[in-house]
Amino acid sequence: MSRRDGLPSFGADVPFDMADVATVLVDGAGSVLGWSSQAERLLGYRAEDVLERSLASFVDLPPPASTGSGADRTGAGPHGAVPATRAAHVTARHRDGRLLELGFRESPLSDAGAGLRLVSLIDPRATPWWALSQSVLERFLTHMPYGLAVLDKELRYVWLNETLERMAGVPREQRLGRRVSEVLPSLAPDAMEAQLQRALESGEPVLGFEYRGHVPADPDHEHVYSTSFFRLDDAADNVLGVGYMGVDITASKRAQERLALLTESGARIGNSLDIAATAAELVDLAVPRLADFACVDLLDPVLHGQDPVAAVGTPDVASLRRVAQQSLHPGCPEAVVGVGDLARYVASSPIAQCLVEGKARLEPYLDRASGGWLTEDVVRSDRVREFRLRSLMVVPVRSRHVSLGVAVFLRWHPHERFDETDLLLAEECVSRAAVSLDNARRYTREHTAALTLQRSLLPRTLSGARCLEVASRYRPADNRDGVGGDWYDVIPLSGARVALVVGDVVGHGINAAATMGRLRMAVRTLAGMDLSPDELLARLDDLDHRLIDEESADED
Repeated sequence: MSRRDGLPSFGADVPFDMADVATVLVDGAGSVLGWSSQAERLLGYRAEDVLERSLASFVDLPPPASTGSGADRTGAGPHGAVPATRAAHVTARHRDGRLLELGFRESPLSDAGAGLRLVSLIDPRATPWWALSQSVLERFLTHMPYGLAVLDKELRYVWLNETLERMAGVPREQRLGRRVSEVLPSLAPDAMEAQLQRALESGEPVLGFEYRGHVPADPDHEHVYSTSFFRLDDAADNVLGVGYMGVDITASKRAQERLALLTESGARIGNSLDIAATAAELVDLAVPRLADFACVDLLDPVLHGQDPVAAVGTPDVASLRRVAQQSLHPGCPEAVVGVGDLARYVASSPIAQCLVEGKARLEPYLDRASGGWLTEDVVRSDRVREFRLRSLMVVPVRSRHVSLGVAVFLRWHPHERFDETDLLLAEECVSRAAVSLDNARRYTREHTAALTLQRSLLPRTLSGARCLEVASRYRPADNRDGVGGDWYDVIPLSGARVALVVGDVVGHGINAAATMGRLRMAVRTLAGMDLSPDELLARLDDLDHRLIDEESADED
């Protein structure tokens, strides 16, 4: 019997013991000519007890099968018509007298002559269903929801079920006789074959091995699989090959990754009240887990703490400025502008439309040839071609229904294109960052106002009259806040005297600066009354308590 070239000789040493049936060879008259050891175990008769006896003497045979149109005929042999195959349930008498209900199947041996027939007997009660019906077992394995495959000792496919065939999109005939690396070169073949070889050599199963890659059934999207590998041995511990069972876990894996990214965004974004630092935290989180390149462009008024709507009415695309960017490429060579530069976009671009409309935009396909906005933006069109950029997402940075700017995300070939789930994830991350950016903007506004107030209240020039040379330098101890209630003053007094004053109001911000201004003016007024230092401080302390009581009353 010939074998197709390229197919392995798998199973040459496999014992044929899948269904442990009792077989009996009978002639045309029904006399027993052959008796198997399984028949002896089933019915208790030894071969010498039954040879030349009629099988009908201890098995109630079914009536002969019809040879009409409904019969299962096998053709004709040299001695004429060959009786049809028949199957039934029969009653047989055990040697000890017990009656057994058995499954019966009789098949003609067309090439043996003399009307020889092979009878198979099996006890359904003592035999599991997979041994009774190979077709049922095969159907179970073929249609189960997990991909199954059997490979020989050279790691070449010899069998696979329909589920695995559909999962990868590679037909069965293109797999048989070939290795994983030959039929699935984009599905981590080296890692798969390493695990197959490990299971084959050690005999220890490899459970839940995860790997990623692309398959012909869905070449545009990366899939994640969880697969277990196990060695196949026969009853004598002879190694026959290796098998594996796998399932596509892409959906659950992506859900886990999205949840992890969202959870991490809460911890990594908004750790300071600095606008640039918060924007940098967002792009650092996005690359590479969500995008290959990400940037944040904010309206110029936002960077100075102003309300963008109050400053420009509707968002002005021309005032967008690059605040942060990150890329898989060192130095962000695909970026058209650098951090701190104005980021100019054409009015038809999704970036400009996103800013004006306040709605996220998804462009799964960045196509330079379609005649879209890239034909107007020559510089960015060249970057799309040079870096093989293939997919774009733009998300508005909005807080309290006000657009602060935009966040842009890009992927390049061969990474898969963005889809709606990616856009939802980006929107959630950006919305969290937007709250922190708006808080940083408002802090910047308050910080700027407080700093302006403080500087206006501090003395611009110092005079020690003729008796003292005075120089000063104000350097905040807290560089982050930089605005508080610290002050100093030099007050010329009568009699060639000079008062040197250093004060500190607890707290930071506008309130502390305002309190400092009032106390400074009070010190100047009291010093003009020519009070002694201790009396001046006592009256200043009384004034401070009155100010505290007034603030408490206002709060109530």
